[in-house]
Amino acid sequence: MAGMRSPREGPAESLSERLRRRAFQRSIDQGAIQMAPGRWRDLRLVPLGAAAWAGAAAGGVVAPDSRHAALAAVVGAAVAALMGGAACMVGLMRSSRARGVVALCVCVLLAGAAGTAAALEHAVVEREGPAGDLLEQGGTVIATVVITGDPTPQRSSRPFASASRYTAAGTLVCGKAEGRVFSASAAILVAGGSEAASLRAGTTVEVSGRVVPSARAGGSALLSISSRPKVVATDPPRQFLAGVRESLRASAGWLSSDAAGLLPGMTVGDTAALPADLETAMRDVGLGHLTAVSGANFTLLFGAVLLALRLVRASRPASVLGCAAALLAFAAVVGPEPSVLRAAAMGAVGLLALLSGRAGRSCSAVSAAVLVLVLLEPALALSMGFLLSVAATLGIAVLGPPLTVVLAARLPAWLAAAVAVPLSAQLTCGPLIVLVQPAFLSMSLAANLLSAPFVPVVTVAGTIALAVCTWCPPAAFLATAVGGAAAQAVASVARVLAQAPGATVPWPEGLAGAFAMAGLSAVNAVALWAVLLPTGRRWMAWLWAVLSQSVRSRVDGILGLGRGSRHGRVEG
Repeated sequence: MAGMRSPREGPAESLSERLRRRAFQRSIDQGAIQMAPGRWRDLRLVPLGAAAWAGAAAGGVVAPDSRHAALAAVVGAAVAALMGGAACMVGLMRSSRARGVVALCVCVLLAGAAGTAAALEHAVVEREGPAGDLLEQGGTVIATVVITGDPTPQRSSRPFASASRYTAAGTLVCGKAEGRVFSASAAILVAGGSEAASLRAGTTVEVSGRVVPSARAGGSALLSISSRPKVVATDPPRQFLAGVRESLRASAGWLSSDAAGLLPGMTVGDTAALPADLETAMRDVGLGHLTAVSGANFTLLFGAVLLALRLVRASRPASVLGCAAALLAFAAVVGPEPSVLRAAAMGAVGLLALLSGRAGRSCSAVSAAVLVLVLLEPALALSMGFLLSVAATLGIAVLGPPLTVVLAARLPAWLAAAVAVPLSAQLTCGPLIVLVQPAFLSMSLAANLLSAPFVPVVTVAGTIALAVCTWCPPAAFLATAVGGAAAQAVASVARVLAQAPGATVPWPEGLAGAFAMAGLSAVNAVALWAVLLPTGRRWMAWLWAVLSQSVRSRVDGILGLGRGSRHGRVEG
């Protein structure tokens, strides 16, 4: 009896296979513990973040002539909700659970009201008076603009475009339109040809041109300039930071064209030297996100700083301070724009998810970040980049840890994590990406997996080169050599996979395409669950048995085979 094996082990199962199966079962048990309901108990911030986001989005689309009335109505509703909640809590003093539900509902209403009020107040400040009329309706203007970002070349879809066009982020501070002088503090995009290419962050310029209103609610208007900018003031600290970014571009200039353009792009989002065909190839294989400053940049930066501090046995407070200093320094160099602040917040949340492995805590962190960001910068509520960033972070935080646990039983730990992170982000971002780029990127997962080992090398090496390029050129040369080799590998992956047949498959546009992609993502998630988890395989086996029995019964009924038949003969 001692030598008999259980039916689950099978008669020919070796000792190594038995140990592997038991290790897999233990990993599944650990994943079940991590996904147990108790781990999800602290999700009270989720409805608050969602309510603030929805409120800010609603406030951003209110008509200009109704903003004051809407703001007064929101304040009145918030006061009424607060008073009603207090009255309900007094009446439910004996029931702690009922009081908690009422308190949560009141907080959700207040969060929504705060988001709406912030969006309305932001719109009132930016879009009031002559400046508001100009930004809402357009027109010619002589404007004074503070340039806050470096010029970015615009890729023209026309094959015979005559001249390059550039855009730079700025803040409209004053101007003169239709004989009226006004002051303002509104975000605006400055666009032009070679004259716009000379703009530098940290300078205040006076230009003439025409304002084109934004076609998207909450978006920035476009100032198409028709004269050469005249510099009227400078901001030395901001100019120094812009010079650091230019020094990184110059340090990478000796590399191949692909690596020289991709290294600054993947490090600080500087795509000025990125070849247009490489940018198209990266977009076609789902790697376009690598050239935009995102939460991944900050997560990798935090991870590198934490690893360095752990090697020198730094204490936890010192590690926290080191990460905070790295965050502030990197955000300052890249530019303190709303998209960078969003990326910093989501990067911190992504690092928390990877360190804690607790989905409930990570969801609360994402919700807290959303709550703070939409109150500080309500325009983010209507930003597709913000939506994609939150979706990717939630995917990594919620699906990443259990996927890593499941895959680690079949793959090496490093490969399991490398597969789980892009897969979880793709499952949640796929339906949203279709709204921007209506195509199914069949090579997206493969491209992200193949480039995953090189992305941290490019980001960390590029950040080191960024830190030393102005005072230690030899160290910058070494860092760009390492980062450039990894960047060239990423470029090669993009170019090779973009040439594969079926790399981009046409997909329906609009909401129909988004719902179709959501259904495909759900099917993929169910397939992973059914293939990798024992519970999923048991459920699928049961479902197959039920369907088989149903089909067999229906076929028997059609052929006239039923209870009255024996041995295949129908008794008449």
